[in-house]
Amino acid sequence: MSEILADYTWDKRRRGRPTKYPWDEWMDGQIRRIVWGKDFNCKVESMRAALRTRVPSDSPIKVRTSVADKERMTIVFQYYDNKEEEYNGTRN
Repeated sequence: MSEILADYTWDKRRRGRPTKYPWDEWMDGQIRRIVWGKDFNCKVESMRAALRTRVPSDSPIKVRTSVADKERMTIVFQYYDNKEEEYNGTRN
């Protein structure tokens, strides 16, 4: 039978493959621009999909993305709390 623990100190080491992108930094609510070849190396639409799928669909955290420069393959994005912010096209 399993034992119930009151507390446990989890190992801080990551298991498996290391993360490819600095998600904690990117998800801080700031408006960010990333550029192909510098910040990511996949197709632009694949990166936009990765940005969108980083949070569960039922989460209050959402992301807005835009391809800012198709020639340079630049994406602008922002993670935000949908419960706290009504989107009006700008960041306050």
